[in-house]
Amino acid sequence: MNVFILADLEGVSLADNISMMRPEPEDNHPGYDFACERLAVDLNTAVDAAFAGGADTVTVIDGHFRGENLDPNKLDKRAVKLNIEEFRPMGWGRFDALVLLGAHAMAGTENAFLDHTQNSITWYEYKVNGKCYGEIGQDAIMAGAFGVPLVAVTGDEAACAEAKTLVPNVYCAAVKKAKGRNNAECLDHDTAQKLIFEAVKNGVENAKNFAPYKETFPAKISVTYTRNDYADAAMENCPNCTRHGRTVEKTEEKLECFPQLHLW
Repeated sequence: MNVFILADLEGVSLADNISMMRPEPEDNHPGYDFACERLAVDLNTAVDAAFAGGADTVTVIDGHFRGENLDPNKLDKRAVKLNIEEFRPMGWGRFDALVLLGAHAMAGTENAFLDHTQNSITWYEYKVNGKCYGEIGQDAIMAGAFGVPLVAVTGDEAACAEAKTLVPNVYCAAVKKAKGRNNAECLDHDTAQKLIFEAVKNGVENAKNFAPYKETFPAKISVTYTRNDYADAAMENCPNCTRHGRTVEKTEEKLECFPQLHLW
């Protein structure tokens, strides 16, 4: 069994405020460094759990910002780390299960830690065939189009709840809960790692019991931006798109690569 782990940073254990999510070049950023350490810790727990659940291979992608948050020297040597460009030509077909680690809820979710969809400043709402999705849903759709089920999710309570609306039997590890949008109350290290291990191990062990999440294709994909100038820029980068006010949309005939669900 080949397991694919797509990681984000917002939902990793013990990361509890917005300042930890992205370094500013001119500043010292110990909070961000700590979050990156936690990303490695959580990933290694998830990799170990995947192998304990029967994985033959585990492939990891750091999906936060530019994908430069994970020190490959700190990753379990049994795992293969790829970046998006390396993964794109490989495609989803070689994998049997998807795990989302460090996930966050979609933009507009109440009681969610750092809720957003792709860009917290420019993106207001993202839809496929008229249904709102966040990044969890997009990943489930893209994997599902190639027969790969979403089997486990780790993150805050709101991210786990969102995942269950898509895949009710998905195994989840809620390692924190929001205290307002920009802060969270986190579980302690030992408890968080136990939950992550159990969720991923159970998900991989039971992967054959999961149906891939499916959307209908051809699909209408739209992004509503927070301002018209952001929509202007989107139209410049998407000549086949149409526009209605702040909303830019396109029709995708089928999925062939990652991350094709985006407008660009």
